[in-house]
Amino acid sequence: MARPTVEHSLYLGFVALFAILLGLSFLPGANASAFHVVNAWGMGLERPWAGVNLLGDTLVTVSLFLPFVWRRPQLVWAAVVSALFATLVVHGLKPLLAWPRPLAVLPADTVHVIGHA
Repeated sequence: MARPTVEHSLYLGFVALFAILLGLSFLPGANASAFHVVNAWGMGLERPWAGVNLLGDTLVTVSLFLPFVWRRPQLVWAAVVSALFATLVVHGLKPLLAWPRPLAVLPADTVHVIGHA
């Protein structure tokens, strides 16, 4: 049996870490606590987070791939297939996991909102 590489070990470590974090998120109150921790990271960093949020806009993302159309068309097709798969997964899971958004369940003064709510 071959020895696992460092990259393979790091990958397995990340998978294990995220599996543990996912399991912990189902503890009562853990989801809201984790949200407040991550939400606090944005304090004072509105501009970078607004830029990251902008990448969720389809037109912006497609525009960023335009330079690759002539140079690396296989990369564009991989992105198109990935985007279709991700869209199907996300829109398939949303109705099944009909969880309310943070502003619907948390007091408005405890949530740091970047952009429009």
